[in-house]
Amino acid sequence: MVKSLAETGGRALSAPVELALLEYSPTMLRVARVRTQREFDALEPAWTDLLGSSAIPSVFLSWNWVKCWLDEYGSENEAIILTAHRADGQLCGIAPLVVSRDSSWHRLRRMTIIGQQPTYGEYLDVISRRGDEAVVATAFVDQLCGQLSATWDVLVMQRMPAQSVPLPHLRAAFSAHRAACRVEPTAPSPTTRLPADFDELLASRSGNFRQQLRTAVNRLKRLGDAEVLVAPSDVPVDRAFDEMLRLHHLRWAVSGAFSSDDRVRFYRTLAHRLARSDELFLALLTINGQTIAARYDFVFADKMWSVQGGWDPQYEFVGPGTLMTQEAIRWAIEHGLTEYDFLAGMHDYKLRWANDQRGLVALTVANPRTVRGRAYCRMRKL
Repeated sequence: MVKSLAETGGRALSAPVELALLEYSPTMLRVARVRTQREFDALEPAWTDLLGSSAIPSVFLSWNWVKCWLDEYGSENEAIILTAHRADGQLCGIAPLVVSRDSSWHRLRRMTIIGQQPTYGEYLDVISRRGDEAVVATAFVDQLCGQLSATWDVLVMQRMPAQSVPLPHLRAAFSAHRAACRVEPTAPSPTTRLPADFDELLASRSGNFRQQLRTAVNRLKRLGDAEVLVAPSDVPVDRAFDEMLRLHHLRWAVSGAFSSDDRVRFYRTLAHRLARSDELFLALLTINGQTIAARYDFVFADKMWSVQGGWDPQYEFVGPGTLMTQEAIRWAIEHGLTEYDFLAGMHDYKLRWANDQRGLVALTVANPRTVRGRAYCRMRKL
């Protein structure tokens, strides 16, 4: 069993794999595998810079997200984090991959993007600097189908942006290695493009929705003193997280993102890390000092990413979920963000606010060099 990066210190993550220097025109790329905690930690600033310069930066590809995932789940999986550097040493690509065994399908070695499961990361992709997508995708695929081909049977990249720039280059490179590929659409992500003023956004919504929102606000006011507390400035992160967790369980019982202890630990640790980098919106809606609703969202790349929330069912008549979404969007506008992304799923509560959407797709690749990969290709008719 491969230990997590946090547990290995400077020791090797797995058996050494020597990776060749790869030449491409007009650049020369060196592909290497991150093997130790020290190497991973040293990547943080360059990783953050690279992600910021990519075509579609996703919080679910951030160093903080990957770090927390590896700390919680790394011991159960084999991390295969690949980097691509130019001849001058500049980092131009990262493939944060992980391999796990599929106990339900003949011990199939399933390769995914780190954080894809069980934490439901979205907008997942190979990280590439703008303009380098083709050469980076080709370099990584050459390694996956060459020296690393014995480490995986099937690659499944879920919830990729439909407009992913690397995607066609990944498909072409895999096809060149005779690896069967399939791209399928998945549930899209409703989004709200944010104007400079909250009232302008409301004016763009239906009259019926605006009336329902006014009714909810008036009912809340009649209950007493309402207040929105934002962590960590108004309330400690742990207290806000505990209240959010309590309300989430009240509303959804044990289902959802916090249905297991490992997920709770993951999201709590992540909340602390994101709070330190001003990338967290964790807020409580209180009435007379009692918390009735909460939101737990991310702030990244000039937009807010809707993650989870909860509310007390006994206050359902007030519409606490809608009111909390309103406060999150209002906060986002006040802080100069340009979008509120509801993430995958066309649910009514999202569509009431959304004015746009983004497509998501899943890429599946069968490894032609392994018996299980060829069997998977036949069974799934790739």
